[in-house]
Amino acid sequence: MLTMKKVHDLRKLYFEEGKNITEISKETGHDRKTVRMYLEKEDWNDIRSRSLTKVKFPKLDPFKMDIDTWLMEDKKCNYKQRHTAKRIYDQLVGKHKENFTCSYRTVAGYVTKSKTEIFTQRFGHLHQGPINMEAQADFDWMLRVLQNAYSFSDAKNELGEIKELETLLRNASSEQIKLRNRAISILARNRGIPFSTIANFLHISRKSAYRYLKCYQTASFDASSVRQSSRLLKANDEKNINAIFSLLHCPPIEFGINRTSWIMKDLKSCLEKRDVFISKQVIRKIIKKAGYRWIKAKVVLTSNDPQYMIKLQYIKEILSSLGKDERFFSCDEFGPFAIKMKGGRRLVAPGEYPIVPQFQKSKGSLILTGALELSSNQVTHFYSTKKNTDEMIRLLDVLLKRYKGFTRIYLSWDAASWHISKKLNQRVDEVNDLSYRQKHKTAEVVIAPLPASAQFLNVIESVFSGMSRAIIHNSNYGSVDEAKTAIDRYISDRNKHFQDHPKVAGKTIWGSELVPSRFNEGQNCKDKNFS
Repeated sequence: MLTMKKVHDLRKLYFEEGKNITEISKETGHDRKTVRMYLEKEDWNDIRSRSLTKVKFPKLDPFKMDIDTWLMEDKKCNYKQRHTAKRIYDQLVGKHKENFTCSYRTVAGYVTKSKTEIFTQRFGHLHQGPINMEAQADFDWMLRVLQNAYSFSDAKNELGEIKELETLLRNASSEQIKLRNRAISILARNRGIPFSTIANFLHISRKSAYRYLKCYQTASFDASSVRQSSRLLKANDEKNINAIFSLLHCPPIEFGINRTSWIMKDLKSCLEKRDVFISKQVIRKIIKKAGYRWIKAKVVLTSNDPQYMIKLQYIKEILSSLGKDERFFSCDEFGPFAIKMKGGRRLVAPGEYPIVPQFQKSKGSLILTGALELSSNQVTHFYSTKKNTDEMIRLLDVLLKRYKGFTRIYLSWDAASWHISKKLNQRVDEVNDLSYRQKHKTAEVVIAPLPASAQFLNVIESVFSGMSRAIIHNSNYGSVDEAKTAIDRYISDRNKHFQDHPKVAGKTIWGSELVPSRFNEGQNCKDKNFS
């Protein structure tokens, strides 16, 4: 039995292109008798029912009453209790035993025929083709539109001047079902096809077809898109995201909650006190989208510093009133890391599987000490052999020399022991002495320490993470000097870019830096996958 589309193609070759039955048979590969039969039938229901009425199943005549009774009982049963062909065959064998000689194939054929007839009686008005010549012509016309076989010139001649006709014809064969249904409904109704016929063809309700037409008749109709909500999703709202992470970065005890870590209930209640009303599901979605999981201890979401809010407020006050002759530096160390083949994500050819040997001979190691100046986005760096107070004093001297002529510089770093040593504090007091400053023309040094366990506030971590992704991951440098050359070039290019384009830049430019290089209590500068 041919599908409705193939029958439509046969009729198109015969009635529109004027080909005879022999030519159609050779072109389509169907027998001439088959072609003639489908061309002579005027009603699709006659064609469809031919295969069902052809087989009479005479051997089943004594048993048809039992089969029909069981099938009619299926109307009152749920899906799992209904009679399948196998179940009916087993019941017939058990009931009639030796008198039943029919094969399972015969029973299955009759059951299929009977179920189809019952289905047609109950749902034929919804799922079958049209029941008369006029409806058949409407179905054929909508099928042509659906298959993009209805040209713009034909549509213009038949439907006249209607708005956005070309877009409607294109959408009628679109992959998006909403666009397709809407376009066909509008075109068909403009042709005068009843709503009931349109609904049967598209398997939608008449109410939907009517709504499509009403929407088309309004001035705000746009044929190229389906109506979508313009409301910003709460999970994508920057205000909600910053509010959540500013809470997560604080220990719960700061808000009077006697817990060591946050739970959804507490987060939701604290957000509501800040006039941020979102559900627990939205909170989970935002946290998950940021890549965090509560079970992973290596992802630091909170600070346990009892003076967290005091230190944070101090830094925010400095940045809000930073003068033109003042500079604020975010300082930290990168490493030590071994110079050897590194893994990472890369683009590979089909069948290629990159590997990194587990045991490698190291070619040396590096520690990069750096300071990021937030207002100009410039990185000052050098290489160290150890992480200790002497290297911090060296960094202090380098910054004083480079930024000579400024009145004040602020140094912000984490709570590592060599960042808060007595020796370093003594050096700071020494360079802040008035006589020393007048002699060397240096700036006053002010220490603005970050809260403990607050790497997420150290902005230079974002630069280090971006550099690691760009030139450390997937690397296989031959020596320490080669690695230094790559790092120097990366930082030099980055500094030059921000000299030429003095504005805050983010991850899209420099090696996928996680966040823009600016201070924000709601952001996380530390890459969760970087260690």
